[in-house]
Amino acid sequence: MKKRRVSRLLLILAVTTAMIAATAVVASAATINKNDADYKYSKTFDDGTVVSFTKDLINAPATKDYIQCRIQLAEGDTFGNYPYFTDSSKKEINGQQWDKNGDVAYGVLNIKDTNLKLGVFYLYCNGMGWSENRMDFFYANFQKATKMMITTYPNKILFNADRLTRDQHGEYTNVFVKGHNFNAMLKNGWGEWMATKAPSTMKPGKKYGLYAVQIDRVNNYQVNSEVYKLATVTMGPSTKPVIKSVKISNVKVKRYFSYNELKYRYKTTFKMTVTLSKKAKGAKGIDLTTSVNGISSYKTLKGTKNTYTAKFNWDMPMSLKGKTVSVKVKTYNDTKYKAYSYDSKAKKAKIR
Repeated sequence: MKKRRVSRLLLILAVTTAMIAATAVVASAATINKNDADYKYSKTFDDGTVVSFTKDLINAPATKDYIQCRIQLAEGDTFGNYPYFTDSSKKEINGQQWDKNGDVAYGVLNIKDTNLKLGVFYLYCNGMGWSENRMDFFYANFQKATKMMITTYPNKILFNADRLTRDQHGEYTNVFVKGHNFNAMLKNGWGEWMATKAPSTMKPGKKYGLYAVQIDRVNNYQVNSEVYKLATVTMGPSTKPVIKSVKISNVKVKRYFSYNELKYRYKTTFKMTVTLSKKAKGAKGIDLTTSVNGISSYKTLKGTKNTYTAKFNWDMPMSLKGKTVSVKVKTYNDTKYKAYSYDSKAKKAKIR
């Protein structure tokens, strides 16, 4: 029995040791590489300086882990303070190491050891001559667009990328649905809602996975993140609620003098009860749009029945008593992405 326990402990210890060793290998930083055969990708500048890399950063100048490079200066040139990597503000980046010997230098930059933000950074690889030899790279560690605002309808999906920034998410977010002709290209930081029409293959009330790619550009090279799943959304139902009645009660008007405008204004308060012709299947509430004198108010009302109540407090240059208000509703089936129905026809009522 004891022998079996000892063997089992030895097995667990061996597995644990192997796992730690494997982790150490994954986590180890890149080092200076002096094996010239590994430098298969090169660029030659006009003054004869040759810069080489262990991976193709010539045609695809984007990385999120490390850079190993070899610099051969033109004959008779010396390095002086060069070479070095800088960020976009031309400040030298920490985490770089160099081994210079005559007119040859080997270098390594471990991105994880830097404070780089997503975007362009530079390698100055010139010597003491007059030429400034610079190469541009892109740190491509994009964050996922989890702050993207999304709203669904029966026949379209609306996106708002206002909460996304270029220094974290790149210049654009491309959203698509696999197996369907649905594609939305959104400019990050743009505060307007953008509507993308759903194809006929995407049905109202059904769930779909939204996939995304973060995109940016350095010079003429496009940098893409890996494809990832952004969200699973439900399309809105193909229904149009019908307003049975709109009742307004408890109307009160208060006149007051505005010292900012140097004139009288009016606060009109009232209670509105909206009754639908029938309870909407699966609805978690309604969005209520109320318009009067060209001004609109929007309210979200929770509920699963067919009657909803809202209170209003309108502050305007005139009293709303005796005015006609126009009311429209749409139901929503999802608290996060809404899954709106179509809008109802407008129903009018007088504020008495």
